[in-house]
Amino acid sequence: VVHVFLHGRHWRALVTTRHKLSWARIFQGAAVWGAIMVLGTLIEIALYPGRYVWSFELRSWLLFLVLACLLTPLQCAAEELFFRGYLLQAMGRIFHHPVLPAVLSGLVFAAPHLLNPEAVTHGMGIMAITYFIMGFLLALVALRDAGLELSIGVHTANNFFLVVFCGYKDSPLPAAAILTSATYDPVLSLAFLVLGGLAFYMWFFRRTRL
Repeated sequence: VVHVFLHGRHWRALVTTRHKLSWARIFQGAAVWGAIMVLGTLIEIALYPGRYVWSFELRSWLLFLVLACLLTPLQCAAEELFFRGYLLQAMGRIFHHPVLPAVLSGLVFAAPHLLNPEAVTHGMGIMAITYFIMGFLLALVALRDAGLELSIGVHTANNFFLVVFCGYKDSPLPAAAILTSATYDPVLSLAFLVLGGLAFYMWFFRRTRL
């Protein structure tokens, strides 16, 4: 409403610089990030056998699957429109170097996520860094791709995976996942996020230069 009626801009300008929304780009981002999360989980299971327990209950899982399919894309797209769409564009008009808006976007993104239960349980410091890195990555991707499609795909795949496939205790997205981690490891999670973010960025933006 603010973007269209107050600023008088087309809604598409909030999402992408392309002539139309690229659904293919959203699914590409989700697919690559989903593969990275699956690989990271398999590595963690190999390193720490017994950390994940089988928690699959068909009836509950099917219910959460339907809810996740309906609500997760909306929730993630809403966050991307606000943090990487509206606010990032506003910061870009003030600060012309792209790195500074990305850093500020990461900080703004991290702030409300510190209210998540795992931040209290596992430490504000390490979780603040984790949230910042995620926000910074999504902002860099949005700036580099000149649109939110990849960021929406990453964010949706990330949250969908935690709800449907592999959750953990104290998660802000409690659900009937297939696997549940009895112990959330914030340091390992941060390491996987950094490595996964680098791999994602290289996959989409650096392959032609290798």
